[in-house]
Amino acid sequence: GFCRPADGPSWPELLNIAAKELSAVNKTLKQAKSPGQEVEAARDEDELFNSVTALIKMGDHTSLEHAAQLMEDSFDVAFARKKKSRATVKPHSDTQEDLRVTTLRASICSELINKVKTYSDFRRIRRKDLEAMDRSELGPLTDESGSSNPGAHVMASRLDHLRCTTFTAVLTTNYSRELCLCDDPCEKCGAFPRKACRCSPPNTQCWLCKGFPPKSDKGCPDYLRMLRPGPGGAMGGTGGAEDRPVLQMHGSANEPNSLVISSEGYRQLLHTKPAYLAFLKSLMSCRTSLYIGF
Repeated sequence: GFCRPADGPSWPELLNIAAKELSAVNKTLKQAKSPGQEVEAARDEDELFNSVTALIKMGDHTSLEHAAQLMEDSFDVAFARKKKSRATVKPHSDTQEDLRVTTLRASICSELINKVKTYSDFRRIRRKDLEAMDRSELGPLTDESGSSNPGAHVMASRLDHLRCTTFTAVLTTNYSRELCLCDDPCEKCGAFPRKACRCSPPNTQCWLCKGFPPKSDKGCPDYLRMLRPGPGGAMGGTGGAEDRPVLQMHGSANEPNSLVISSEGYRQLLHTKPAYLAFLKSLMSCRTSLYIGF
């Protein structure tokens, strides 16, 4: 895909990490149960963990989809139990249930934030390596060249081209932050760091970070802004990437609860978010879409 050179964790790797986190949280929760409950819960949770890891090892699309659904279902059950017993459960136990409910998405987001670089990171690596080439410290940019990350050069080039396109918006199914521009100077006023931006309103965050995914708890995406021409009537706006919204359709690593990880989650997104469904219909009927990386 488009972001493959970024060398981020694969979907099976992310599910493995989530499964291990689930196992660790279950061990914590066992301590809060009575002896009889603990034995029964341990048996159920071990069966779940074994089933999930077996499906991940199979590696095919259907097995990975089932593994994600199994884990998501286990958290949905925990969440329903937490809501039902909120009035009778002690506060510290409620916190423990919260821990289990949020582990799946939070563990995935943590891994993506720690392992996946941003656009600014890719360009920084490329600039450093090119400077080293000028000093004859590096050979051609291959895997054996000594480059700190050869894939970063490919990603920087791909994102350079994407940044220069004049489309109304960029939509991505990735959770990660390859399209983040927060570490770049503001394109309009040149302020660096962005916190010193003098624009009105100030561009203290890039579109990826200041926007909302469809399942966000913090706000609703500006769907109209993504469908209409930018400032000045130009497609994508007159300010380039600064004026072009970015929508992470299946959630953002910056907001764990926004992640969609299973087929059931996709269906819920379509049928419980009417504005999102209307946006997709308008997009397909009124705009030309260019698919990259499929």
